Amino acid sequence: MAYKNVKMTKHIKYIESMMKDPVSEEIGYSVYGEKNGKLGELAATPSRVIFGSKSLFSGEAFEDIYYEDIHYIEYNENYKGATIDIYVRNSGRVLKFYSTSKTSLRAMRNALIEITDQIKEDKSNSYENKGGDDSIEKLQQLVKMKEDGYITDTEFNNLKNKLIE
Repeated sequence: MAYKNVKMTKHIKYIESMMKDPVSEEIGYSVYGEKNGKLGELAATPSRVIFGSKSLFSGEAFEDIYYEDIHYIEYNENYKGATIDIYVRNSGRVLKFYSTSKTSLRAMRNALIEITDQIKEDKSNSYENKGGDDSIEKLQQLVKMKEDGYITDTEFNNLKNKLIE
């Protein structure tokens, strides 16, 4: 399968082979680099970000993170390249990826942030649109959203103040 913005490498072919349905979960963007000393690709699909590597010398590696599980994304550049660290909510797990292509990795970071921000907004909107007069239940849902990392302290306080009004 050919994807726009994606060069068909052995790593992308490996990622595709590990996907349950590569037709419905199309890879929209990928960046070549390394994770834990293994060369591979970091790929973005509509539902998750995936690292895949296939090599005769270092074997195979596959790691995926669904967007709703992303807690935080950290990006740093230096004179050699760039790193992106993707922190997984409530697990302590971090996917650390390095690439010499700062421009490509920066574009990947921007896309991931846009997607995760949209998920947070959708969750917040679905909460606001729920009916009912049970303020205690709504407050408990807000607390859970805050604890799970879907909303920040500021967002929590704003939504709580709206609930109290």
